[in-house]
Amino acid sequence: MRMEGGMQCLLDDLRCLEAAQGYVTLGLYMQANRELEQMSADTRLWPEVLAVKLGIFDGLRLWDLVDVTARQLNESANGNIRWLVIAEQARMEMRAAQWREALFARGAGAGKVEWGIA
Repeated sequence: MRMEGGMQCLLDDLRCLEAAQGYVTLGLYMQANRELEQMSADTRLWPEVLAVKLGIFDGLRLWDLVDVTARQLNESANGNIRWLVIAEQARMEMRAAQWREALFARGAGAGKVEWGIA
């Protein structure tokens, strides 16, 4: 009986993960996050879940959370090159996005002054 409950919990978690992946693909980041929050605590650090979280946080431009989650994914990868690459790519994309935002913010401010736009 206990095994059946555990199996149902695992199936529920997998359903939430699949739904979250779909939501991220559609750009519905808050819905994806709600799906992940429904998962049991012991499955929230699965590499598959962390990869979806990276997609959520990247889409929402929450760079601090991208960095933390990439580190968690790196730690939970157990040497699996796929997860290590995803974690490193997320960090690289985060740094590039931060750099672009800073560059455009400076450029927009400088452009207003240079062109006399108030």
